[in-house]
Amino acid sequence: MCRPTQNFERRPILEFAVKLSNCYSPVCQIVCCEKLLNYIIVLKDVDETKEVASRSKKSVHIERTFVLNVEQHTPKLRCHFKLLVTEFVATLLSNQCFLNQVVELQSEQAEIMRTSYQTLLEKILTSAHHVADRMEKSGDSPLMKYWKVLQHRTYDLLDKLSSLLPSFLFVNVINKLVRDSKTLVRRKALEILATKLQHLSQQLDSGNHESLAELIPTLLPIVQSSETDDRSNVNGINGETVEISSIRQMALLSLKHICHVLGSTRPQIFESVSCNSFPVCSPR
Repeated sequence: MCRPTQNFERRPILEFAVKLSNCYSPVCQIVCCEKLLNYIIVLKDVDETKEVASRSKKSVHIERTFVLNVEQHTPKLRCHFKLLVTEFVATLLSNQCFLNQVVELQSEQAEIMRTSYQTLLEKILTSAHHVADRMEKSGDSPLMKYWKVLQHRTYDLLDKLSSLLPSFLFVNVINKLVRDSKTLVRRKALEILATKLQHLSQQLDSGNHESLAELIPTLLPIVQSSETDDRSNVNGINGETVEISSIRQMALLSLKHICHVLGSTRPQIFESVSCNSFPVCSPR
């Protein structure tokens, strides 16, 4: 069965891979990350359909051109490969050399990077949704541990990329994530939002205020939702009510930080925030 090992000699491999990647332009590195994530998304999961015994010669030839072959590599190797790729991309995005390369980009190249961020982000969101779905379906099987580790690294990857995004793009990302059908994905999105607002609330200029205001219509319905409301329509997840309660708390915390930033310049827009937040916070 597929179990993540503590010592897979990942560190030397990652260090070499990151140093090699730094020899190329930041755009090239981001495109590479995008292709890697796309590959592990389409790569068959370890608990999916069993290998087909008979294949045409053409399909066998195409299969052998891939990095991993489901007919030749064990499920354990596929697990390790997915974990290693996810960890590599997260390590690269937080690598100081890569960050320095991004800072030194000219305005035209920086604009290209924004487009690349958006494409990479779509791959991460697809991966996060897929992992959450596999976790729900795995139940109490031995694979649950593997999916939890992969989910943690996927969220770490999302966190790393979020720190690189400009404010308007970050807001667009959060708006998509908090509407996801998976409870776990929504909760992680709100955790990232609350953390970023907490650390950046004093550094945001007036140009970012409009983007912050756009989050209010998204957060208010979450705060108003009932603790027993399960918008993900998922059964069998332990502590689901606790998850939904945590989502509402993160939404309230994010509204608090937004109010702290915009309260002095746009007091009129917080009338609805106050009217909807106070009943939630008051004892039932």
